Amino acid sequence: MPGRDAELDVFLDSLHRGIEERAGAGSEARRVAKTIRQALRTTQRQSVPEPASLPVCSWLCEAVDALAGNASTGDAGRAARSRANAIEHARSLLVLAPRLTWWRRPDTVGAAGADAGFADRHANATVIGRDGLEERDDVWVGISLMAPGSRYPDHHHPPEEVYLVLSGGQWRQGDGPWHEPGPGGLVHNPPAIQHAMRSGSTPLLATWCLWKG
Repeated sequence: MPGRDAELDVFLDSLHRGIEERAGAGSEARRVAKTIRQALRTTQRQSVPEPASLPVCSWLCEAVDALAGNASTGDAGRAARSRANAIEHARSLLVLAPRLTWWRRPDTVGAAGADAGFADRHANATVIGRDGLEERDDVWVGISLMAPGSRYPDHHHPPEEVYLVLSGGQWRQGDGPWHEPGPGGLVHNPPAIQHAMRSGSTPLLATWCLWKG
């Protein structure tokens, strides 16, 4: 079976480094990330999906530029490494973006917390998984992008999930408070937990990993 191409390898390697740098020892995020990384050591069928873009994808370059441009010269140690990993991963995402099939979440109309017009202000793309660059069922990896001033509706799913956050923006689980992980931060969603996210004055960009087992 043919192996992954260099662009996909760079994307996945930078994703793994970004998560492992930020996830605390013994944390649930580290456990999920380790399981996913081990699974991805075995490649499955490589695919060439038909590329498709959406109007909101015009925010992608701005999100990546903001991430790189806002790096603080005062960052040191772990903060500096997390920021550098996030920048590297975001740039690898830009390289892959034209090859991806970008899609809208199908159940946004009338969904809890969904903004009017949200369908046109967000996009997702699957990198690993159904209709991605590598077809597989155990692990899905993809991208979420939202225009400024948007709220992703409350939703839940059986697979456990980890996000590598590449922008500003806030996240929430259940009825808990909104919090901002910041660029290079992580969000871990246990199986079936209700969760949502929202962008502020800048676009929200994140890579998500689902462990489907």
